[in-house]
Amino acid sequence: MIKEWKAIEQKKLAQVYLIIGVEDYVINQTKERLVNAVLKEDEQEFNYANFDLEETPIETVMEEAETLPFFGDKRLVIASNPTFLTSEKTKNKIEHQTSRLEQYLAQPADYSILCFVAHVEKLDERKKLTKLLKKTSCCDRS
Repeated sequence: MIKEWKAIEQKKLAQVYLIIGVEDYVINQTKERLVNAVLKEDEQEFNYANFDLEETPIETVMEEAETLPFFGDKRLVIASNPTFLTSEKTKNKIEHQTSRLEQYLAQPADYSILCFVAHVEKLDERKKLTKLLKKTSCCDRS
């Protein structure tokens, strides 16, 4: 994790991040470092979005990531609780159109940083989308 933090602080940013783990301190520090590296304080209001995927469909997150930044160079989009990457059963019945995410991962927007935060010990490695996301993202374990 320290290696990734140093890269973020040096503004050597990946287009997509995947944070996996249950350590809230590490997750929060990583998110804070991303915000500070990507956005100036006056850009945060227009270019920062934080979604809970148990309440918001992935299509909304993808629309946000594909939207051009306002009054800045980059957008930062954080999506927490991607249960569609795990084997856990969820209480919420949101249908995620994960094909939009697959398309985005094939060609991420160069003006957006997309970060997924999975508060779980591990993802379901059998799922095609999990494999694709791990392959195309900067993957951190907290």
